[in-house]
Amino acid sequence: MIKKTIKISKADETVDTRAYWMKKSPEERVEAVETIREHYYSLLGYDTPPRIKKIIKIS
Repeated sequence: MIKKTIKISKADETVDTRAYWMKKSPEERVEAVETIREHYYSLLGYDTPPRIKKIIKIS
């Protein structure tokens, strides 16, 4: 069972959070976003999350 949590933090803690994520490689950051996305869609009732559309615009 997944519990919903809310974290209330002070404004000065965002600097620590930003520093934490900036130490991670781009691959690790993308993987974290993908994990969050999968969890979000599972909360919505999807068995498998929908694929992200790849759109390329050439100007």
